[in-house]
Amino acid sequence: IAYSPDDGRHGFFWGADKRQEAEDIALKYCENADGKGCRVVEVFRIQRHWDDDDGTGFPYEHCAALSVGKSRGAATPFWGAASATTRKDAQDKATARCGGEGKECKIREWVCT
Repeated sequence: IAYSPDDGRHGFFWGADKRQEAEDIALKYCENADGKGCRVVEVFRIQRHWDDDDGTGFPYEHCAALSVGKSRGAATPFWGAASATTRKDAQDKATARCGGEGKECKIREWVCT
């Protein structure tokens, strides 16, 4: 997941063979959506490898979500991104990282493979 907090644009990509490919394409999608400050905010993989716990921060999980809240005068909006093994868990984690109901966080996008 790539996200631009400056303007709320985002890009998702799944199905890449390599982590770098996934990051590059998600950034491209975010930039193609006119994102001015796009950066990768969450990465996950859907295929198991023999080195799942390799310490790379590239977890084996099935779902990811992006939650965005109301900025109410803040310079940048509240937001959170997360991955998990289920859609509900990914959405719950993303919303919590955004600030929850107090920040009026809502799921902007999710993907499960």
